Amino acid sequence: MLISDKGAVRALLDKLNEKAQTAILVVEGKQDAATLKSLVDADFFLLQDKRKSLYECAEQIAAKYKKAILLLDADPKGRQLTRKMKGYLQQLGVAVDSSLGLKLMKAAKCRTIQGLRRTIKKIINEI
Repeated sequence: MLISDKGAVRALLDKLNEKAQTAILVVEGKQDAATLKSLVDADFFLLQDKRKSLYECAEQIAAKYKKAILLLDADPKGRQLTRKMKGYLQQLGVAVDSSLGLKLMKAAKCRTIQGLRRTIKKIINEI
């Protein structure tokens, strides 16, 4: 892996930690949250743990938060969830960052949130 990729991952993790202080991190499920909790000090909203529609989840987020960071997988299901949640949250007046997670996964060369943990640990240990 290129040194610039390692630097980009570190910079993106720092940016995520900074932004997470004022935003809720939205992930698909428990395993994604567990992966990110080792990397980011933040509050998480798990979409799969709720027995509600995506719109109801967006309403629940909007009731408590003004900003959200979507950290969903880069696979087809994750991209679809990202599009829907981003639209719903923006409709409800929530500022949404959906690019930070995608940039982090691209820099770490993985497509899923769960894949980040192993990849990032290797990168951090090499820095």
